[in-house]
Amino acid sequence: MTIPLNYIYMAVGGMSLVFSFWAGYSLGLSSKKKRLDPAEYQALGEEFDVKMRELIDENKQHIRRWELMAKFISALGGVRDETKLASLLSRLIRENINVKYGAVLLRRDDNFVTAASDGLHVESEKSLQISVKDSLIEYLKTTQGIVVLGKMDRKFSAFRIKEQVNEMLVMGLKTGEELKGLLWLADKKNSQKFTEGDKAILEYLGYAAGNTFNNALLMNELESRAIKIVTGLAKALEQRDRYTRGHSDHVATYASLFARSLGVSKAQINTIYTAALLHDMGKIGIPDEILNKPGRLTPEEFEVIKSHPLYGAELLKILGFLKDELVLILHHHEKFDGTGYPYRLKGNQIPLGAQIISLADVFDALTTNRPYRDAFTVEKAIEIMKKMTGENFEPGMLEQFIEFIEKKMGQKTIEEQQELMGK
Repeated sequence: MTIPLNYIYMAVGGMSLVFSFWAGYSLGLSSKKKRLDPAEYQALGEEFDVKMRELIDENKQHIRRWELMAKFISALGGVRDETKLASLLSRLIRENINVKYGAVLLRRDDNFVTAASDGLHVESEKSLQISVKDSLIEYLKTTQGIVVLGKMDRKFSAFRIKEQVNEMLVMGLKTGEELKGLLWLADKKNSQKFTEGDKAILEYLGYAAGNTFNNALLMNELESRAIKIVTGLAKALEQRDRYTRGHSDHVATYASLFARSLGVSKAQINTIYTAALLHDMGKIGIPDEILNKPGRLTPEEFEVIKSHPLYGAELLKILGFLKDELVLILHHHEKFDGTGYPYRLKGNQIPLGAQIISLADVFDALTTNRPYRDAFTVEKAIEIMKKMTGENFEPGMLEQFIEFIEKKMGQKTIEEQQELMGK
């Protein structure tokens, strides 16, 4: 049976206190040779009770910090977005320190500005910022730990907010030697003062968050480089086939614009865009004589072509990045009725992003030249796609895509749409 850590702490602490009181009492008896009267016994007992409670509270704070450490590490998961990390920090501060106002500030150009906050008025969220050239920032770059600011401190007014506060705690979030952001707290609830335990929690969060931001930065840089490498491979692949040059760019633009029209989140749009840009990268494993064949493919050749989503997914799997994009690339040739490939998924089994890329892929293929036919007009392409409803595509999704093509795209060329997207 495992004994809880807090029980061990309290037991050891309790025995230490008992020993201390016993030793003190024994020394007192040996030196003074005096018996304690009942009132002195009572006073000694009350003092012992107070000390024991203090020890228990101290141990609780210690356990609380370890629990917070585990919670923080668990909550981080694979979060690499700065704003999400700031929101997580703000929430943990609110939950573990009984604070009125708290915020996480991140560097944006020449200022540290609020990225996440709790308890502040919306105007204070906007005004709570400090210049990177401020002397407090210069001090935080060179110091470790927390800066405590009272009302009389000159730097107290550096943080401009609507709320009236009496005490601030500020700690820098460092990634190596760089000051990435600030943890900012002001006033505890119920007019309490910040305790040493509160400061210890904040200090731990500051150190842990600094390392987390640094790791996130490194991971994002690695992923960005991986995307550039893979995109370069996809572009090189398109040079092998003069009929599909620009196809991936077109599909990425159509898919991301359509996703935006559906109200998909920004993060999902970015995932869809990247996956669409790389959706045919698996064709790097397809022989040229099949990839560039001027006529229609034989059933055997088409089976070879059907392997390209698997090849593409395997390439991304080796890189270890773009896990969400990998899923969309793997399934962008699945069909609504379950006759697609590679896994014959059907209906809602097919990820939304893969359905969107599939629509964009087919539309661009129909409206561009191919070795065996000339490009169809937009009107003819829509007519052909309507015949695929319930087979290739979910009827409602196809209807929305056609409406998007007819109304949202207007008369703009794909190049104009790409410029609009800023891609």
